Amino acid sequence: MKLDELIKLRRLLHRYAELSGNEKHTSEIITAQLVKNDPTDIITNLAGGYGVAAVFDSGTSGPTLMIRAELDALPIEERLPKPYKSITQNVSHVCGHDGHMAILIGVSEKLTTNRDRYNGKVIVLFQPAEETAAGAKQLMNDTRFQAFRPDLIIGFHNIPGFSLGEVLIKNKVFSVASKGLIIRLHGETTHAGTPEKGKNPTNALIEVLQIIQHISEEYQQKDTRSFITVIHVNLGEVAFGTSPGDAVVMATLRSPEDSRMEQMSSEILTKTQGIVSTYELKWEHEWVEVFPAVKNDEQGNQEIIKASTEIGVPITYLSEPFRWSEDFSYYQEQYRSVFFGIGSGIHQPSLHTEIYDFPDELIPLATDLCFQILCNCSKRWRRT
Repeated sequence: MKLDELIKLRRLLHRYAELSGNEKHTSEIITAQLVKNDPTDIITNLAGGYGVAAVFDSGTSGPTLMIRAELDALPIEERLPKPYKSITQNVSHVCGHDGHMAILIGVSEKLTTNRDRYNGKVIVLFQPAEETAAGAKQLMNDTRFQAFRPDLIIGFHNIPGFSLGEVLIKNKVFSVASKGLIIRLHGETTHAGTPEKGKNPTNALIEVLQIIQHISEEYQQKDTRSFITVIHVNLGEVAFGTSPGDAVVMATLRSPEDSRMEQMSSEILTKTQGIVSTYELKWEHEWVEVFPAVKNDEQGNQEIIKASTEIGVPITYLSEPFRWSEDFSYYQEQYRSVFFGIGSGIHQPSLHTEIYDFPDELIPLATDLCFQILCNCSKRWRRT
């Protein structure tokens, strides 16, 4: 495909943005484009829904490589005065997954027209539900995905604040682990005029919030990248005649180390148990959107560096992992994997903001880079 066609595709995907687990139209668009690129095989409906994988077989012996893009958008209303603005209210591609998909469609065409440049097989994967941490986990449990047995899985993400096309490398932990915590406190609702007849969870709620803040500060002293953010609090209902009986606290825990994450998690639950016991309340908790830390394969990083050098793009070696999380981490539990960043412009708005829009200028640079990485790895990567 010519660059203008890839840009047109990116903007089409942007216009029809869909949330995690609902990427039906997006999956159909991607499948139609892959068919045009004549893969050896196409597998649809992966991960119990809309995942798509295209297999490109070089016809020669070699490793099985996989490269991944994401299908899903975010529940954010964008503010873009552009003709390809999302038509779905409160849903938009303000993380740039539309650009990632366009890049891999460009890569898939190169894989078809340049089969003599790589060995073995390359699987181009379009994964659903990255934003909710559900997609990679579901794929890992899909027997059709398991049959691929990739020797290496490659992932990438565009990152604002760095020059266009700049490659971002980090050995070991590339991005932190995160998990969402929901704590529900249950007392007894009663009339606001006789609060003593019920069990109002207000004081317990305050103490739980204080405990969360204290634990966060305690762990930040050990490691500035380990912390907790309270994202939502609710107490009772909007009814002035009622003394509330229920409360909810939601928080996100982050740490570059999975072991430290588990320590924070355990400490919050233990201390919350003590608080609710003091106030004779019932309670329950739930962990949601759990992302382990993304940890890179060292040899994989060396291949990213080599390919970047060969095509002449600048490389930055990160000293600290990013504070955002990625469900790409689930692949590393069973497969060798590497994840890198690609700068999307120094003055680009931040990811997940209402005015973020993937820069079309990045598509050809990233397409060439990803294809070069695959070609290099296909010649040197040892099969497992």
